[in-house]
Amino acid sequence: MSDNSGLTPTTVRDLEEWSTPERRRGDQPLDPIPNEIYLKILSDMHHKEDLSKLALVCRFFASIAIPRLFKKIFIRFECDQLSKTWKESHTRFYNVLREGDDRFAVSLCRYIRECEIHSTGREPTTIVSLATGDMKNLLSMRNLTTLDLRSLDLSPALF
Repeated sequence: MSDNSGLTPTTVRDLEEWSTPERRRGDQPLDPIPNEIYLKILSDMHHKEDLSKLALVCRFFASIAIPRLFKKIFIRFECDQLSKTWKESHTRFYNVLREGDDRFAVSLCRYIRECEIHSTGREPTTIVSLATGDMKNLLSMRNLTTLDLRSLDLSPALF
């Protein structure tokens, strides 16, 4: 997931309304390439940076790349060994989602299928904030099928 994406809320709304890419050489139209060929080629692309760039080419490519870009997100809590405190270390996308002001970020939640929440450090940590803002965000991921919790002690406030 690239943080320098040029996508807008309009782009997401239009993703459902794609057509086969129009091919041209200068002013001369070229025969279309069948969608199956595009899909076969694009299915072999896996790097987030490539998918981010691909999403900017046309709506058809965006309709393939964006769901793959946002299929899995990571939420991390890191231990600062010097201060013995926990700090949150999330992706930029998740930080925007957590603020809750960006309808575009919220609209991308429909593509999230997997969410991994973990802490880094020597001992598991109790994540109290998960009971508030993070739980609301998890609920907005309506297609979430896998929630992977690692090195976490869940707060009783969650239940």
